[in-house]
Amino acid sequence: MAAEKPLFAWSHSALELYLSCPRKYYEAKVTKAWVEEFKGPAAEWGVAVHKAFERAVQFGSPMPPNMVQWSALAKKLANLTGVIKVEQQIALDSDYQYVGWFDKTVRVRTIIDYGCYNLTTGNALLLDYKTGKRKNDDRQLALMAASIFELYPKINKVVSGYVWLKDGQDLSTVTFLREHKDKLWAMYLPTVADVEQSMTTGRWPEKPSGLCKGWCPVQDCKHWAPRRIK
Repeated sequence: MAAEKPLFAWSHSALELYLSCPRKYYEAKVTKAWVEEFKGPAAEWGVAVHKAFERAVQFGSPMPPNMVQWSALAKKLANLTGVIKVEQQIALDSDYQYVGWFDKTVRVRTIIDYGCYNLTTGNALLLDYKTGKRKNDDRQLALMAASIFELYPKINKVVSGYVWLKDGQDLSTVTFLREHKDKLWAMYLPTVADVEQSMTTGRWPEKPSGLCKGWCPVQDCKHWAPRRIK
């Protein structure tokens, strides 16, 4: 029997968008009336940094002149022991089985910037490069770990972390064990259920925040206001 197509496919960023404002999620993910994020200089810089690390780790390419401060880090990551993957796209169905990124049965997607898998020791190191301000939120790290436990049965321990490039390459990590895999998925399930309810009922409440002041393109929202120019 063919797997049933889920109501929607989710990711960490998609659920974060819903939590920030269900109406915003609806316009970005359901009607697709506008691009999810503003493509400003900060976003472009983030893309450039990720591409530079990808090339440096995978092919040994030199970091660009404006990123040479991270050359030693890239070289260190490239030389760790294990199977190394960069910008790894992982898509799973409702049973947490691996499927194609655009498969009709995909339920959850995640991208891991850097992964080093030692199948002999059963350990893995997962990293996500961050070019913006530091945030205290380990849920993305938990999702990365949970996905790897599903994908690699021989991996039993995952050290998952953020590399805060803006803060001198500071690294903050969390250690996850396979025995806690179900608890990692459970961190997301309540929000997934909320999105499913919105999908079913058609209710997408507008949630006011500081982003309403010119940072959200949904201009017909009652909370929207022009951005103040300093």
